[in-house]
Order: sequence, then structure tokens, then C-alpha cells
Amino acid sequence: MNSPLEKTEWTSDAALKQAPPPVRRRGWGMAAFVCAALALVGAILGPQIAERFAPPAPVEEKVADAVVRMRDAVVAKLKDKNAKVAAAERSASLHARIMTWSLALGALGLITAGVSYVRRENHRLAVTAGGLALVGLAWHAVMIAIGAIIVIVIVAVILGALDLS
Repeated sequence: MNSPLEKTEWTSDAALKQAPPPVRRRGWGMAAFVCAALALVGAILGPQIAERFAPPAPVEEKVADAVVRMRDAVVAKLKDKNAKVAAAERSASLHARIMTWSLALGALGLITAGVSYVRRENHRLAVTAGGLALVGLAWHAVMIAIGAIIVIVIVAVILGALDLS
């Protein structure tokens, strides 16, 4: 019993069978949380941010531009039957870009939260990030559904008023 090997615990069978606990890193979980938080902020506050930094043009100006483009297209077609009318130049508005990035960050946050969970990182962080990402993505779906319901109600009211139902 005086042997130095018998006194140490690390040589016993029970001590050798125990593996050190895994190191719980948070790299994927933190990335997921940041992506999900940005997605949620973009989804909820995106329209206000876009309106603040790039206010939309007045409706009268948009209608006038459309009428001028249509007039020019009709005149070009009347002068030359084979004339090709150039399509109007379109660029993505700040609002559309914010909403697109919000959806992309929500999907990325959801994917990285799943990776974090599978890699056995901090499960609380992974689940929280996944929940935030799902709420951000669901916000878009709910807003689209509300818009569709409003359009359906307006069409129903108009058809009811015209007795075309």
C-alpha cells in the first residue's frame, strides 16, 4: 500500500473510464443568436428604418412618371410597328433590401442554431437563437397573411356593393 501508484486516483479503473467533460464552445450559438436578433429587428423595424432613410416618392410623382412612360411607349409603337419598347429601369428599394436581408438572416440564424444544437454547444443559447429566428421568419408570414386578408375583404366589399357576387 505504500506504492505511489496505489495512492493516486488517476490510475484506478473508474477514473480511467471517466472522460473529461466536453468543452462547451458558443461560436455557432452566438452566430445564430446575432443573426436571429438582426432578422427580428429587420422584420419588425424594417419599414420604419427604410422610410426614415429613403422616404418614398409621392404617389402623384409615381403616377405622372408611369403616364409619361406609357405615352412614350404608345407614340413609339404608332411610329414604328416593330419598335421594341425598353423596359423601365428598376432597382430594389431600401425597404425590399431590408426585408430580403431580414429573411436571409432569419434562415441563417435558424440553420446555425441547428448546427449549434447538434454540436452540443450551449443548448439554451441554440434554442433561444432558433426561437428568435422562427419569430423573425413568422413575422414576415403574418404580415403577408394580414395583407392578403385585407385585400380579400376589400374585393368582397366591392363585389358586394356592385351585386356581382
